[in-house]
Amino acid sequence: MSDAKLAQKLTVKKTIALGELCKAYLEQIPEGALEESTLQSIGIHSQHFNRILGEKTTLRSIRFAELQQYVSARSKEPDKRDKISAETIRKELATFGALWNWAYGLEYVSVPFSRKGLVLPKLQDKPPFQTWEQIINK
Repeated sequence: MSDAKLAQKLTVKKTIALGELCKAYLEQIPEGALEESTLQSIGIHSQHFNRILGEKTTLRSIRFAELQQYVSARSKEPDKRDKISAETIRKELATFGALWNWAYGLEYVSVPFSRKGLVLPKLQDKPPFQTWEQIINK
């Protein structure tokens, strides 16, 4: 930087695999910075990213189409109750965004994360409020 202007164009030269990124991200979180349950969620989400997108896939090779395929694949997978909820997929994408933006800061990717345009499953509407009496009289 010179007089608050870039002296030369920034270029991204580093390469990292998705599995390596997930591991490095979890290792860099300072102790006590996140709740244990949050760390567990990040670990579980990372396992899904690695399984579906491929842990050896380079981060720079993941584009919009791969993210859309991830969303579609996750939305079809069975869960304990039925299928993976739309809210779960949204949380996983938030984790992926945190990973991506961390990688952006380390210059592994050249643009910040954006999920703009991804088609996500519809959130299920919650039923309208009912009193206890209405519930038991059904």
